[in-house]
Order: sequence, then C-alpha cells, then structure tokens
Amino acid sequence: MTQRFLPVLLLLLSVFIACKDTNSTETNTNTDDTNITADSVAATAPTTVTVYAWVDKLRMRSEPDTKSEVVAEIPEGGAMTFLDEKTDFTQQFTLRGKSYDEPWLKVKTSEGKIGWVFGGGVKFYEPKVAALPTPYDRCMDYFKRRRVSQANKCIAEIERKQLSKDRQYVQKTKEGALEFSLLNGKKKQLDDSAIEEATAQQSYFYRYYVPQMGLFVVAVNGQETDAHRLINDKSGRETPIWGFPVVAPDFKKLVSYRGDLKNDPDRNGLQIFGYTDLGLELIWEKKMDRYEPIIVKWLDVDEAEVMVLPKATSGNLKLKVAKLHKNDAGEWVLDI
Repeated sequence: MTQRFLPVLLLLLSVFIACKDTNSTETNTNTDDTNITADSVAATAPTTVTVYAWVDKLRMRSEPDTKSEVVAEIPEGGAMTFLDEKTDFTQQFTLRGKSYDEPWLKVKTSEGKIGWVFGGGVKFYEPKVAALPTPYDRCMDYFKRRRVSQANKCIAEIERKQLSKDRQYVQKTKEGALEFSLLNGKKKQLDDSAIEEATAQQSYFYRYYVPQMGLFVVAVNGQETDAHRLINDKSGRETPIWGFPVVAPDFKKLVSYRGDLKNDPDRNGLQIFGYTDLGLELIWEKKMDRYEPIIVKWLDVDEAEVMVLPKATSGNLKLKVAKLHKNDAGEWVLDI
C-alpha cells in the first residue's frame, strides 16, 4: 500500500517545490525592479531651495557685480529660487547697519527673471514681514539700533517725499504750518497762532495719508508735549494719539506706540484705535512700566509684532519681541 502511493507523493512534492521557487524568484525580481526605479527617480529629482530677501528693494543684477544691470528689485520677504550657483569670491557690504562678507547667489524670481543677488541680503527661511508697511519703516530700524540722529534725518527725508506725493491734499506754509484741503471742500490749518505762551508753542510735521481710513497722520512737537494726531480727511476732526500709528491690513484699526519711560511714562505703551458706530474710537490701551515699544508691525489683521526695549538698568540692553494679539475671548493682549 505504501509502495503504491510513494510515487504519487514524490510527484506532488516536486510540483510544490517547483511552484515555491518560481513564486519566490518572480517576487524578488519584481521587488528589485521596483527599488531600482524608485532609486533612479530619487537620484534624478531636483531639489528646490527657496531664499527670501530680508531687506527691501534687494537688487538682482545680470552679473555678480554692483556695476552690472539691475534685472529686478526684490521686496522684503520676496521669494526666489536658488539655482545652486554662487561666486567663488565674496564681497563686503553693510546692510541695515551690519557688515556682511558673502558671495553672490544666482536666483530666479517667480516671474522667471534670472540674475544674481548679494548673499548677505537673503535668508534661507521666510522672514516675518509687515503685512502693511509704512513709509517710515526704514527709519524705525535706526531707532532699533539706537541711532536717533540718523532716524530723525531719515524721517525728515521721508516727510519731504510724502508732502510731494500728497501735495493735492496738504501743503506746508513758509511759516511751518500745515494746511489741509479736506474732501468737503474746506481748508484746515494746523499752527500755533492761537498759543500765547512761547514755551507752549508747537511744530507740526506731516507723516502720511491713509485714504482707506480717511486719515492724515501728523506729528506734534513742542517744548511741553510730543505726540501725534489723526486728522479726518472730510471733517477735519482731530484725534490725539500717544505715538506713531501703524495701520492694520484690514484698514479698520491702527496701533499707536510710544516709547518714553524717562520723560513721559504716562504715555509709554500701546493704543489701538478702531472704527465703531461712533466713529474712530480708542478700543484698547496698554501702559508699560518695564519696557519701551520701539517698532510695531502687523503680521495679520489680529496679530502684531512689537519690539520692546527693557527699562534701562545697565548699558547692555537687548531688544525683545512681544506679541500683540486677540485671545480666545476676543480681547487684545500683549505677551512679552
């Protein structure tokens, strides 16, 4: 009986082994082919590296040389594709008060323009950029580096440009007064003619116009006061604010900031003004007794970055970055 079934068992066993070897060979072959194909694709896939301008109007040139043609001017935060080429030499330039010794990089803009930018003017990460910059942002950077005289010089230069740009709305008289042509057809003049005391006389300086909010921004300097005002472009109504205003990207509010713990601690801090049913109103205020706000920039409609300087207790003070935002209850808070 055993001898009868032995050939059959041997035949079945040989077929099973043959099938197992065939399946194993096919599986290994397919796996190897798949791995080779994937490795080939990975080896040939290009890697895209994006760089970002961290200074405004970074010049892209046709050649890595400051004398070559300017191909484009890249705004602060503007993205470019790094084309994996850089010069074998470096050059030294000063950007925003700091010296950089870097090579030139070959880049491509989103519009397809190709050229060279100085390596010190770019970052390999996306910098935080003001959602709605003001004409004076460059000047405020001088304050950050404690270069007050340069900041004031920069502000005076920008003021001249703003007066020229908005000359149909505002003129500066020979006496130094500001005269506004309001949208209701009337004139409004800011001067100190009504002030009798010489010690209380004030000077008015034009800053900029925000047509989306219907506001002119004016700085007021005097021996006894130093502040800013918002002038309604239709009615001429004046709204006093603590310091320099920065408009939010939704044009529905602005933040006013002032850093002066030494001379005016009662107005050292932040204010937010916004439009309500009653018009432009103060909606939030924060007096600060340990820090001076130096620079404010909106990152979004409900979030702003505030650079603050700690109260002077020594000569080596470092700026800190605070966050102005709305909490879960919809209230404005400042996190330092």
